[in-house]
Amino acid sequence: MMTLKKSVLMIGCVVTLALLTCMSTGCSKEVKVNDSDVELISRAEFQDALADIAKEEQKGKRSNTLLIDPRTSYHYESGHIDGAINIPLNEIAKGDARLEGYSKILVYGERGEDPRAKAMCKKILSYGHKDVRMYIGGLIDWRSQDLPLVNERNN
Repeated sequence: MMTLKKSVLMIGCVVTLALLTCMSTGCSKEVKVNDSDVELISRAEFQDALADIAKEEQKGKRSNTLLIDPRTSYHYESGHIDGAINIPLNEIAKGDARLEGYSKILVYGERGEDPRAKAMCKKILSYGHKDVRMYIGGLIDWRSQDLPLVNERNN
């Protein structure tokens, strides 16, 4: 009888410990991501991906590629690449509905190896997305080529 009580108590302790661990670390595991896991792409590769998105949209299909600008909404509205959605870095979360249904995610920031863009890529990779790429030139490179931007502040 005493052994049964000890067994039940022991099982209860193990279950409680497992639940506490799950609550403190999150039940779904996030993948550990390093800077070297972020795939950097050139302007030419970025433009090719944008062209592929445009082709899909011309066919009336939704592209499987999502373009993210992780800057603040103020900076996004001041000038962003056409087709990009604004998801500020501090607003992204695991299970974010805006990421659903996309097999490829492209992220750009203000400058070359932009820390905010890299952090966004790492977060999305940690959530389990496999194909996340960062445009290495950022908007500074984009502007240097006189490529178009959407400016919502001057419209």
